[in-house]
Amino acid sequence: QAALADGFWVLVKMDRLANTELSHLLTRSSDSAADALLKRVEQKDDFHSKRMRCVTNPDRALETLGPYARLEVVIQCAKDLLPRESWIGQMTLDPCVEVFLDDLELETEEKSAKQTWVVRGTTRPVWKHPLYVDVLSPSSMVRFQVYDDQVVQKVEMGFVEICVGDIPYDTKISGWFEVRFQDNLKKTSVQRYASHCAMREDEVGMAAADIGQKTSSDPRDAKSASSVSSSAVPVDLRARRQVTERALLKTKTYIHSFSHACAGSASSGVSRELDRGNAGELFLQLRLVKVVSGIDSTFALALDMPAPKSYGDYVLEEEGQKVRKSLDLQEVVDTFSVVKIRLWEDCICCIYYYVRYIATWQQPLISLPIFLGACATCIHAYWATIVVPGTVGCLLSLNGWGTLRGKMTRGGLNAPFTQDGFRQAARWRKTGEMAQYMKRIVEDDLSGSVQDMPQLRRYARVVFRDGVPVCTFEDLKAILRRLGEKEEIVKLDTHADLNFNKGDLVIVDHHKNATVVGFGSDGKILITYDFDKHTPDDPKAEAASDGVKKSTQTTPTSPSRELPVDPVRLRHRQTIKRYQAWLLPTSIRNSMADAMEQIEKIERSALYPALHFLTQVVTWNGRKCISGLIVVTSLLLFALAIRTETVYEHDSDDDTRSLEEWGAVTVITLMRNVDNIILFILVFLVFVFNAKWFNVFASSLKVLSRLGQKRKAPDLWKFYREDEQMEKAMEALNLNGGDWPDFGKLAKLPDSLRGAMASVPDLQKVQAKIRSIKGLENFKLVDPTHPSNQTSSATAPAK
Repeated sequence: QAALADGFWVLVKMDRLANTELSHLLTRSSDSAADALLKRVEQKDDFHSKRMRCVTNPDRALETLGPYARLEVVIQCAKDLLPRESWIGQMTLDPCVEVFLDDLELETEEKSAKQTWVVRGTTRPVWKHPLYVDVLSPSSMVRFQVYDDQVVQKVEMGFVEICVGDIPYDTKISGWFEVRFQDNLKKTSVQRYASHCAMREDEVGMAAADIGQKTSSDPRDAKSASSVSSSAVPVDLRARRQVTERALLKTKTYIHSFSHACAGSASSGVSRELDRGNAGELFLQLRLVKVVSGIDSTFALALDMPAPKSYGDYVLEEEGQKVRKSLDLQEVVDTFSVVKIRLWEDCICCIYYYVRYIATWQQPLISLPIFLGACATCIHAYWATIVVPGTVGCLLSLNGWGTLRGKMTRGGLNAPFTQDGFRQAARWRKTGEMAQYMKRIVEDDLSGSVQDMPQLRRYARVVFRDGVPVCTFEDLKAILRRLGEKEEIVKLDTHADLNFNKGDLVIVDHHKNATVVGFGSDGKILITYDFDKHTPDDPKAEAASDGVKKSTQTTPTSPSRELPVDPVRLRHRQTIKRYQAWLLPTSIRNSMADAMEQIEKIERSALYPALHFLTQVVTWNGRKCISGLIVVTSLLLFALAIRTETVYEHDSDDDTRSLEEWGAVTVITLMRNVDNIILFILVFLVFVFNAKWFNVFASSLKVLSRLGQKRKAPDLWKFYREDEQMEKAMEALNLNGGDWPDFGKLAKLPDSLRGAMASVPDLQKVQAKIRSIKGLENFKLVDPTHPSNQTSSATAPAK
């Protein structure tokens, strides 16, 4: 019985083992079937057979069609890549390059099809790595990302971006491509590519260095060097930060050179690499080849690249397990200050006081006609064709009177800190308006805060009578300073004064940010206005307002001109110290960075230019011709509408109408049907723009507009330069006329087989050959033993 029991349990265990093996076998078979199904589903449609999809449904075509062209790439080598400092103090790099298409990894599982092998311990690697990029959209962006393959992770060191739409077909392009600093991976690929085509990275560095040398010639100007240089370099390149980093690198270079000199040895190439204007250069070989016919490639012109990914204007920094967004808090403070002034005080508050001035009958001669016109429109709606043009023309003409415009648009919320502003706040005859005005003086002009608002209102009601101030503006400030001594109603900053030093950040007339750069002989202070990206200010008007003639060398894009300003027009603006920025928690810092990204999206839109243009037209400042044309046109329409209503007989026969009557009727009919026209446009947009036939029509127009575009690369690439000697050197590097070896598979071979097999070169001999070729003396070969070059797909050779 014991033997039978043991045999029974042996049979049970064997049965369980068999079932387990069967389940594993079924699982493997099901996994392979699922993989085959997934591979079949992911396979894209042939471009030729489905080419009409490009015009009928372009978005779907980008997702489902195969390529129409192929970009053949050979990543030959690199030089002067940006090194990193190792833990033992040496400057080293383990570089490799990965290729991205439209900010996405290439759709391939083979590592060698999208990335080079790693070369250890050099800034001058040789890869000679061929790969290709399938292209579907003619406007796609290709990015070559340089990595430093460290032990823990790959660190981004720099990048190069090109647009496929600028590369001519069947044309070989071979040369050095400048590698940009990784800090410039901001905004979108289209914006980055446009800025790099306009100016090389090292040219930006040289321009900043020249400005730094000019500003640092006087030791007293050292404090203001960074602010002056930042205004002379384009904002989108973030030259301010690059100038600081390069200054630190240059200081480190001098330290290296001094240490080598003290040791009696020659300065190494490492120290020379520290003082740099870019992150190195890549030697690439490119050729764009069509894989379909010429007619099929025409259909591809209807496809736009996918929406480019926006990286914002902030760099991500690793902080333990958290991601910390790097941003300039001083820029955040200045941006919010400008938004407050431009949008709140100069736009919303002005419109509020303008409407309030008319609605409260501050000037009956203005309010009465508008009131009568509104009543007439309520009686007969079609009389709006008379009332609206007449009202617009009259109000716009009154806006040309600066004194009246100031009365209508200024109050306690936005009146300037002058005697005129004091009068404008008092003219409303409201204690609340004066209290708001006094609060703004305390917070914005005296750098203080209000502790007791009801008590401040008690003083606000006695500083004016019957809409007229009872004291001067300076007396009002003296009263507020006296209240600040008690610190019960108002608390003032005792350190805020009119003493300015070079490099101080100031604000002029409560509207424009500037930097102090010097002092004039007549007691005035020399300033330079900061680059204003919100409004394209007119330099002529700006210089005239400061009493200075515009120099012949001054251009609208050079805000670094020095202007003398009376000290009473200046005040210190809030300054953020570097240590204060690092005290912010990561969550709050990232939230502020996200808010700044949204603000910058608005800044890049047409909102600020539109508001600036509208302000100039309404205030007759810089756009007088357009303002006058609008006034004349409005008054003519007003007169035409009156003549049509009073002279034209509605029951007259169409055959008896004169040419004048026909014109009047046509204009009035259009004006009366403006609401119908707008409604028709909305219906058209909703129903027609979503129709399939309209997609075909729009795609056809897009193809016709792109047929004549020329591919101008590499002439338009400022970041590209040819090197025939290097090209010959790379051609001479071919091994027995064959292809470059697959180092991933080569790493799996034992040393005893590498020299014996004819297809596998001896690496030492290859390295010796590289160093014997002119121009490649300091370049290094790929190391197949590096862990990153150990591909899992490579199989070990048989014993």
